[in-house]
Amino acid sequence: MDFISEHNPCGYQLLQLTATGDAVIAELTRLAQNLPSIFYLKTKEDQKRYANIIFDFQYLDNSTVLDYKIRQDSELYDLDQELKTTYKNIAERLYNLFKSIYLHFQRLSSFFDSVINQHFYNYPLEKILEDKLGSQLISEALYQYGLMMILLDRDIPGIVRERCVVFFYRLNSSSDIPFFEEVVKLVSRTGYSHPDPYPKNYPFSFIERYPLDKQIVRTVLGKLRSEDIYQRSVAFPDPDHRSTALSKQAAMIYIILFFVPEVLEQDNAIMREIVDKFFADNWIVSFGLGHTADISVVWKPFRAARGALDDMMSSAALSNLGLRYDRVYSEAMQGLSDLLVDGVLTREYLLSNLTSTLNTIRVANVTLRFLMLHSVIEKRKTRERVMRSITEDSILDLLLQLSDVEFQTNKIINNIIDNKESAWEELKSVAKKRLQQLAAFYSGQSSFAEISENKRIHDWFTSLITKVDELSLDESVVTSRLSTDIIMALERVEMFEEVQKSIIQQLLEDLRAGLTSMLKLLNIGPDVVFKLSLITDFSHSWHLIRKFVPLMHQRIRQDAGVIMQLRGTFLKLASLLEGPLLRMTQFEHSDLESVASFFSNEIVKFVSDVLQIVPHSMFKYLHAISALLTDELAEIPSKISRFELIEFAKVELRERLNVYTNQVCVLARGILAMQRNFIGVIEIDPKEMLEAGLRRELIKLIADTVHTHLVFNTKATHGPETLVERFSTVKKELLAIKTSMQYIQDYVNIEGLRLYNEEFERLVIYNVEESAFVFMKKATQFQPNVVFDDFDVNPVPSFEPIDKNGVNWMARLANELIRLVSHRHSFYCPKHIAFVHCEDKSKEFLSIRIMRLLFDSLGVAGFVGLNKYLSFLIVSSLQKIYAIIEKYQDAGAKESLTMIDRSFYPLSSIVSLRNFTGLSRIIDKYYDKIVSLFGFIGRAQLIQNMVSYLLKHDASINRTHFYGAMVTINEAIIEDVKEHYRNPLIDDYVESSLLSELCAGLNRCGISDSDNQVYSLPPLFNFVPLTCLAFVFKSIDMMRFTEMGDLKWYKSQNHFDETSLCIALHTFLQQFHPHNRERFIGLLGQYIRSYVADEWSFSNALSTKTLDVNDRVKKVMRLLSVLKKNNFIPNEYFKSLVPEYLAAIV
Repeated sequence: MDFISEHNPCGYQLLQLTATGDAVIAELTRLAQNLPSIFYLKTKEDQKRYANIIFDFQYLDNSTVLDYKIRQDSELYDLDQELKTTYKNIAERLYNLFKSIYLHFQRLSSFFDSVINQHFYNYPLEKILEDKLGSQLISEALYQYGLMMILLDRDIPGIVRERCVVFFYRLNSSSDIPFFEEVVKLVSRTGYSHPDPYPKNYPFSFIERYPLDKQIVRTVLGKLRSEDIYQRSVAFPDPDHRSTALSKQAAMIYIILFFVPEVLEQDNAIMREIVDKFFADNWIVSFGLGHTADISVVWKPFRAARGALDDMMSSAALSNLGLRYDRVYSEAMQGLSDLLVDGVLTREYLLSNLTSTLNTIRVANVTLRFLMLHSVIEKRKTRERVMRSITEDSILDLLLQLSDVEFQTNKIINNIIDNKESAWEELKSVAKKRLQQLAAFYSGQSSFAEISENKRIHDWFTSLITKVDELSLDESVVTSRLSTDIIMALERVEMFEEVQKSIIQQLLEDLRAGLTSMLKLLNIGPDVVFKLSLITDFSHSWHLIRKFVPLMHQRIRQDAGVIMQLRGTFLKLASLLEGPLLRMTQFEHSDLESVASFFSNEIVKFVSDVLQIVPHSMFKYLHAISALLTDELAEIPSKISRFELIEFAKVELRERLNVYTNQVCVLARGILAMQRNFIGVIEIDPKEMLEAGLRRELIKLIADTVHTHLVFNTKATHGPETLVERFSTVKKELLAIKTSMQYIQDYVNIEGLRLYNEEFERLVIYNVEESAFVFMKKATQFQPNVVFDDFDVNPVPSFEPIDKNGVNWMARLANELIRLVSHRHSFYCPKHIAFVHCEDKSKEFLSIRIMRLLFDSLGVAGFVGLNKYLSFLIVSSLQKIYAIIEKYQDAGAKESLTMIDRSFYPLSSIVSLRNFTGLSRIIDKYYDKIVSLFGFIGRAQLIQNMVSYLLKHDASINRTHFYGAMVTINEAIIEDVKEHYRNPLIDDYVESSLLSELCAGLNRCGISDSDNQVYSLPPLFNFVPLTCLAFVFKSIDMMRFTEMGDLKWYKSQNHFDETSLCIALHTFLQQFHPHNRERFIGLLGQYIRSYVADEWSFSNALSTKTLDVNDRVKKVMRLLSVLKKNNFIPNEYFKSLVPEYLAAIV
């Protein structure tokens, strides 16, 4: 019975332990890389903001008091609730990770108890260790527990662990959290902080929190010391390579020794044995997923371990080791160079020289492993003695050449194995044919007169046909022996006088060659692939290789052909997956796919980081290309005089353009020449990788351009000239980027304009969302992954805020536009669709002309984003107005407002003007707080109207088909909606997904009505029309008529003109039920009618024929006219409020 069969509880339980252990270590690695920064509290800002709601284990002793403080402080409470909502999932995953580590200990300890108590009757400890898989699995289970503890404290600092556990505790109640006390004991601080030296008794004191049976630990350690349990010596038969062959066990011993510190301290014999066998020429141990440790430093405090290392670490020994690897390095490089000569490493060469090729690869891998690991020796003098003249450049040379040889070798071997059966049958058929020809020569029927009949030789060749036919790939041992016997027999038969003929000799030579090829083919099998995978393992350098990235970049800049060599390096890195996935695959663990995907993604990220230098270098040339195309090379007209050819030719400039273009092509070919390959479970497409790299560089360049130039001095008083200058600069630079992308798209086989448009839109979306995040009551930082799922792969650049005018360029731009039209002399002129000077309409502050320049820079995506951000600003202002009104409308105010409101019923009646007198006093308390907000809303809405106008104009001219389609679909859906409300029994009239897509399309075409949009649902307010009426009376008292008959604010700070006031009021009322707007307009009409009636009766009493109309009535009438002109009041309703004869009188 197989040891790991489901019917073997001992082996199956061990397999489950190791598979789960690998999954836990993968989750630990993943979470350590994605811990929220607020749990670290590194910055003073974070400490100030979160110190009272993110606690360590001190909270557990004083939880009641601390929770009470949070509940008493409303802001702190809201912040705490927001944190809980945002980080609930990550806190739960972290707690489950800590719990999984404890459960691994518990299950391992229980398994050891079962072994000690002989619950597995057929498998005592001795028998488990005798079994090949048993000894591996029990060693791995013990090693995994130690590795979890080491990595837990190394990758997630103790204080962070405590904060995460307390955070999770506060999300739940202690009674609802399983294993809470055990987890607290496990994760509490140890006093160690990576990469500082280990403190005293570390990590023993940490591991001893949950100790294992030391007798079993010692027994397992003894097995690891004494035997090669993984039988890796098969791949490394040379005694000089013993430390590499046993490197996996060496890492396990390094970790397991922490369970028995007394061995490190006291047992000289065991430590001498361990050092001599595993660390004789290698003291940098690689454990886990490429983590390294210098045992000469870690073991220094322990007497026995230090003594065992002394001889090996002597100056003479180090010098000899350095000389040895200096020599081996030269030999390895020479051997690899010989193999990489064009035409050498072929199928025939590999079949004939498989052993020598594998030996060259083996020596190179052993050398590479030693040099990479020992390049991080902490002591400088020791490192210099060992490394001697070998630099990081030398190591990279070895890595690149070795990877290239391995790639070609693997490719050839896999091809041989894939076609092995057909090649075997072909060779066997040829051999049988040759034997038949030989037999025919001696049958007496041959046409060659000089060859006489020989029945004995004829029968012998005939018998060989049967033997050759018996040769089979399935029985390799028998086939190999039989093939060898046939070849030797053919060599002996050549000595007979009867076969001393040239044609016979030739046939025999061909036959032997064919049989030899069959013998060579027989030697290539899965065992060779397995042996090669052991030899080429590169998981030890997963973290170390990152320091070679700058050197790789330098090589690629010098020669794009290096990418072809790097291809082999990237595939070599895939060996990282073999360790974590082996046991999970055997057990068919449920997390197998996610773990494989995680590690594959890590390798792909590294590949992307290395190859990112290609698009980065390409953009340097693109910058030069764009400068030539925009500044020095004029566009050639469709018709040109031959006398002007020289002027347009500019041969030298075009030669430079060709050089730059060629460099771009060379770089692109470097990546595109790579073949599609799987790295782990992810397939890498070179074209997609190049496109992704270009996207990252492109969005960086665009973001830097807009961030640099869209900066405004908020303290300076300037007109539109500065704005025009900034917009012109942005337009010029973005046009240069777009032009260069269009220019090179045919050379690199990528749609450059599409990339530009998509990345610019991503930049706009990101900046709008980042800006809008400021208005949200969030305790957390902006999370880009919420906006883009692929943000980690293709991030959008983010910059620190330059000033208080906004968090990014989009916020600065919108705020600057609004600030510009807030000038005290600024006035909106509907006829010009522009903010103009109130005394000179020819002087513009912000107009369609200026906005058109901005549109040419930012395009459709930029204006859609600007429109959206302005909507966020309006929502924020509306919410502030709601909060202010709600705060000041207390119970007493509501009672008085009820009495005032009743005095106006019904609206059709004529009421006393005394009812309107002093009405503005009801908002005196908060008028100053809301007037600026209303003014802001009005100006923002007017700018939105400009934006929509330009979008609509552009769509109707440049995107006619799209514009027509949007209009048609919009009208059709509106008809469906109307039909649905006419007949509610009809099924749903439209899908929500279609509506969302339609809205996005309509926004891109400017087909939107921002004035009538419902931005934010308000709380339940009373007396909204009365409040607005009081606001209007208060505001128009501070406005006056200009010389051109328009209403304008005359105070030092410009809050309103007539248009912005009307639009702001309409926007505010639009958020409420329509009857509020109708009643507000009705109150304005009632005021005019009541005033005219009162004044008319007074003039009749004086027997005068004229009606003296005061300024307030004129201003109210003017506002009603503006509301009607903007279609905020239907014409018929306006006439019902203010009949024509009254309007004429006023």
